[in-house]
Amino acid sequence: MLFQAGSSTRGRAFAASHAEGVFVVETKETLAGPNNVIKDIRAQAAGIGRDPASIKFFQGITPVVGATEHEARQKAEELMEQISMDGMLAHISGSIGIDLSNIDLDASLETIQTGSMRGWTKSLIEAEPNKKKTFRDLIRARTAGRFLIGSPEQVADELGTFFDAGIDGFNLTYCTTPGTFVDFIDGVVPVLRDRGLVQKEYQPGTLREKIYGTSELSEGHPGRGYRRV
Repeated sequence: MLFQAGSSTRGRAFAASHAEGVFVVETKETLAGPNNVIKDIRAQAAGIGRDPASIKFFQGITPVVGATEHEARQKAEELMEQISMDGMLAHISGSIGIDLSNIDLDASLETIQTGSMRGWTKSLIEAEPNKKKTFRDLIRARTAGRFLIGSPEQVADELGTFFDAGIDGFNLTYCTTPGTFVDFIDGVVPVLRDRGLVQKEYQPGTLREKIYGTSELSEGHPGRGYRRV
């Protein structure tokens, strides 16, 4: 499987040409807006002769699940209290290619100058009506901004809205291990199965066969022109 991450202008063009799966971290608002990354990449893929439906999109989320919404929000508050600002700055520095150790956390994101993860910061700015997100907001968005907080039914509802917006699947990231995964598997997965949104058993074959039903790259993918004998 050929996955791509990054929704900058160059990243979208690269995905349209080469990706089978695309990792995205979008808000429901941006997916409903004019800068919809899914429609854009699929339109570009169609323009170069690829089947737009051959590209699948996987939203990054961090589920914070409780037996009730109140319990889930308590969990989220406890997680936010444990966040290390220095640790998050170091992590983001490596991702965007800028040393943020001396950054003004209240500086506007519009001042950022980097060739890395430009699409992510751009979508973050566009999601804010006044376009004045700060680096402090960026750090929080890398954590709480990805939280899906609620009871199993509420989290399943939110996942359903992403499906409706065109997302094909999810990339689960964790706050605690194995806790995040255990809460999701034991709480949310049964609800998703009841709603027909998650398979009840795995089919045999490779990951590509499970997702696309074929073991080879789809017709129209440039990689089909290359075979190792």
